[in-house]
Amino acid sequence: MRKAIPVFALLLSASAPAVEPAPEKHPVSVYAESIGTARIGDVLLRYVLFNLTLDYPCIRFESLVPLERTLIERKDVCAIRTPDGRVLDPHHDVAMADHVDFRFVGNAVRYRTVIMERIPRSTDTELDCRVEVDRNGRLSGPHCVDVSKRESD
Repeated sequence: MRKAIPVFALLLSASAPAVEPAPEKHPVSVYAESIGTARIGDVLLRYVLFNLTLDYPCIRFESLVPLERTLIERKDVCAIRTPDGRVLDPHHDVAMADHVDFRFVGNAVRYRTVIMERIPRSTDTELDCRVEVDRNGRLSGPHCVDVSKRESD
């Protein structure tokens, strides 16, 4: 009976993974549609776009220390804030929403948000948005401007 215990312990340890992933250092979800990272000064700026049709219709913005990949700040943007002050829930207030054209410009990540609101408004709106990072890794935004009116004029 004494020999069975060490063999059992060996079997348990052999079935465990050799290297355990560190989700707090590298959180990646299978629901991510796109991910982008750029070095801005002494900081990494990353965005993760989650599938808008699932339970977590958000964009995650993160600033990290480059070599250590230590998280400085994380901001999850789930609701869509329009320039006129309305806050739209992607599951209830819009018939369609899409975040597209992510690009890094200067100290920011810019993207467009295209939304079609539910009836009674039933209007299409296109927003040009940006999230900025300062040299200490602090995030601000998103700041959005309605560009749908400018393009239709």
